[in-house]
Amino acid sequence: MVRLACVDVHSLALQVLLRERPEWREGPAAIVSFERPNGVLLEVDRKARKHGVRAGQTLAQGLSLCGGLQAAAVLGPAQHLEHRG
Repeated sequence: MVRLACVDVHSLALQVLLRERPEWREGPAAIVSFERPNGVLLEVDRKARKHGVRAGQTLAQGLSLCGGLQAAAVLGPAQHLEHRG
């Protein structure tokens, strides 16, 4: 018999980003699809949401609501391998 389990870790990508960049923990932070003004915000933390920033907005919209917003794209496993070359 095969048993499967599904674990939902709330905001996993955002947690990974903040672990990689601990200096971002103090201010508003977000995960973006790609690091350009028209990149889409995929996850935002509580501090960003307090400023009205929401997932689904563009990075430019998020920055207009919250000038101190820090955002970065988080690479998936296949992209990490490509970057290591």
